[in-house]
Amino acid sequence: MPTFDLITTALVREAEATLAAAGLTVIDDAMASLTGVRVYPDQYLSYTVRVVPLVHGQERRPGDRPEFNEQRAQWGRLLSSARTALVTAGWQRRGEGPRGGYFTAPSCADHTA
Repeated sequence: MPTFDLITTALVREAEATLAAAGLTVIDDAMASLTGVRVYPDQYLSYTVRVVPLVHGQERRPGDRPEFNEQRAQWGRLLSSARTALVTAGWQRRGEGPRGGYFTAPSCADHTA
């Protein structure tokens, strides 16, 4: 396995462990219809992960129509909880959007300066 893949896998596992320790449900492929968070390696930066809230298996932020109000609120609460857990553990917040939040591990933060 190339070094890049080993580093990326280790960072994803580190983020998952941090989120699980904070009480969040970390979703894997076998649990895709549940509500919680999923962690992916960033496709451009090897030292950054993307944390995506899932509400009933849906990864994207729910739309703005009134019937999605509760799911959208739940998606926002999950992202906020994930942000709090990771930042408290020393991860650097890189940004957020409708596809989730981006975070850099404490051990890699000096690469982003």
